[in-house]
Amino acid sequence: MKHRLLALIGALFALSTAAASAAPAIESTPAPKPKKPDFSTMSFFVGTWTCTTTSANRPGPSTSSTTWTMDDTGYWMTGKGTAAAVKWFPYETKSDVRMTYDSDAKLWIFLDSDNLGGYGMYTTPGWNGGKAVWTARSFFPTKDMKAVSNYTMTKLSDSKYDGVYSFTNAKGTVVGGKDVCTKS
Repeated sequence: MKHRLLALIGALFALSTAAASAAPAIESTPAPKPKKPDFSTMSFFVGTWTCTTTSANRPGPSTSSTTWTMDDTGYWMTGKGTAAAVKWFPYETKSDVRMTYDSDAKLWIFLDSDNLGGYGMYTTPGWNGGKAVWTARSFFPTKDMKAVSNYTMTKLSDSKYDGVYSFTNAKGTVVGGKDVCTKS
C-alpha cells in the first residue's frame, strides 16, 4: 500500500511538472495600440447639422440639431443633439452620439443615447455611390413596433444629406419617414 501511495504521488508530481512546463509563457511585449480610424469619408459631418423629419404617421415635421466634433483621442467623432418638443411629443430630447470605425469588422459604428432612455447602435460598411445604408443593431420588437428598416442616407453634398427609413407598427402598417439635413 505504501508503495502504491508513493507511486501515485510521484505520478501526480510528474503530471503537474509536465503541465507547468507545457503552460504558455506570459507575453512580455505590450499589445499594439489600435490604428486610428480614417475619418476622411465621414469628416464632412463635423459641424452643426439641422434636420427636418417627416413621418407618415405624424401631422407635421419635427426639427433637431446636432453638433459634431472630433474627440481628443482621434478614435471617435462625437456629437451633442437636441430635438425640439412638438405637439405630439411635448418633450425636448437631448442626445449624445458617437461614431467610429471597427477595422476588424470593417464597419462604421454609430451609437446614440438620450435623456429619455432612448438608445441605438447602427452599422454601415460605408459609402457606396453616395449612399450609406445603416443597419439597426439594437432594435427589439415591442408591442407598438414590429420591425424597422435600414436607414438609407444619401449624401447630396458636404452640407446636405437625406435619410429615409420605415417601420412596421403593431397593426402591420408600414410607416415611412424622411430626414432632410443641412449643415450651417
